[in-house]
Amino acid sequence: VARLDAETANIDYAGYVGGESVDSGDAIAVDEQGNAFLAGFTVSDPDSFPVLNGPSLIRHSYGDAFVASVVADGSRLRYAGYIGGEQTDSIGDIVVDPHGQAFVIGRTASNEATFPLVGGPDLTHNGGMDTFISKVKPDGRGLTFSGYVGGDANDIGNGLALDSAGNTYICGHTKSSESTFPVTGGPDLTYNGWWDGFVGRLDTQEEWNFLPLIHRP
Repeated sequence: VARLDAETANIDYAGYVGGESVDSGDAIAVDEQGNAFLAGFTVSDPDSFPVLNGPSLIRHSYGDAFVASVVADGSRLRYAGYIGGEQTDSIGDIVVDPHGQAFVIGRTASNEATFPLVGGPDLTHNGGMDTFISKVKPDGRGLTFSGYVGGDANDIGNGLALDSAGNTYICGHTKSSESTFPVTGGPDLTYNGWWDGFVGRLDTQEEWNFLPLIHRP
């Protein structure tokens, strides 16, 4: 993770986040205080990966998603930990709200017996690769909510956004048809074949509404 000076483009800080095996930083966000939030994928176990506070200090499979927060001057980690179950889990995107809570979206093949589920939106693994969305506590010591989005085929979560009212928007692509994917509303309630794009919204009461959006040929 690195930061460039806005005026000179010089490197203010740059350093590693990883262990003895494969580690990939795939998404980054910054809060109003300048703390960086990094999310990605790692095969490194906790003997070498710099776990601190959480969300989980245990690697659960060959490869887990991870989330970490770096202090504003880049000198140390605020927290770092895994999110995952017994199968492969990876990250698509990360955003952070004004309260310092990191939201991550990704994909997982881990079922409900091992994946860290809290509240929803769906507590049952639907088959294949499901999208997951999780919210990390400000100090990194656990998850506020975490759950699946998907149907009986592969569902890949790629992007996240927040609005000023606290609603969470997600997007990705799916091979699940309308018979199993949680479609609600529009603009299109019919699966078009191969890969379809999807968009969903989690409102401030953490109730989900899903809208399939774009057909990907």
